[in-house]
Amino acid sequence: MIMIEVVLVAKPGEEAGLVALFRRTAQASQAEPGCMTYRFTRDLDDGSFHLLEQWEDDAAIRAHLAGPAFKAFAAALPAVGNILSSRWQSGTFHPYARPQVA
Repeated sequence: MIMIEVVLVAKPGEEAGLVALFRRTAQASQAEPGCMTYRFTRDLDDGSFHLLEQWEDDAAIRAHLAGPAFKAFAAALPAVGNILSSRWQSGTFHPYARPQVA
């Protein structure tokens, strides 16, 4: 599995445009083969936005990066927002198990 996390901010006065871009991108990306999670959220403290993507395998993310949803996102983003950071992890991910409480 591949997990990608991206932190983004809106340019001044462009928050509505950035959110609209997020909605279009999420809807299109979630329909792509191999997409397990594609979700934008908002940080409660600093107002930044977080994108969490999970893909089944390398082929799925490579197809996404070459596809129309990502290309449209990359083309439109500079007008409405900026990327602050990103990270990409791959490998086996294990479900979180809550500790047993005595």
